[in-house]
Amino acid sequence: IILLFFIFLIVYSYVIFPFVLKFTAKNKILNKNIYSNLDNELPLISIIFSAHNEEKVILTKLLSTFETSYPIDKIELIIGADNCSDNTIDTINNYKINNPNHKIKLIVSNSRQGKIAMINDLINYANSDYVVLTDANVFFTKNTLYNLIKHFKNNNIGIVGAYIINPNNST
Repeated sequence: IILLFFIFLIVYSYVIFPFVLKFTAKNKILNKNIYSNLDNELPLISIIFSAHNEEKVILTKLLSTFETSYPIDKIELIIGADNCSDNTIDTINNYKINNPNHKIKLIVSNSRQGKIAMINDLINYANSDYVVLTDANVFFTKNTLYNLIKHFKNNNIGIVGAYIINPNNST
């Protein structure tokens, strides 16, 4: 009987649930109440990530964040440097000096907190109603931020997500 139960769980997970999901989503109406990418009402967004020894990728992350179709004056970037022992902090500070019009808050922790604790602390520094959680090694395309935020014009939308495409993956 235990074997039958586990067989049922496998069949449910791989056959029944996907069928039910596809059936219930079949007539779902997509959100058409979105911000235009030229809309002056686009909201302020806070982009948050924790960084621990990310000197190899941090500059690319900063560039991908601010080389966007989203209005620069509506972006605040909040970075938690989690006990970095490399040049991550120096790279961020140099970027801030060279780009004073970019709103970047760098919160430095001298003891290792871990990603979750750091993110929980960083949320307190956000000045917007919309928070984009990301990682230091996840780079945005030009329209990533707009494509995430555009749906929030509809007050029934509470969360959106994205998927990551690995540019190094040839498949």
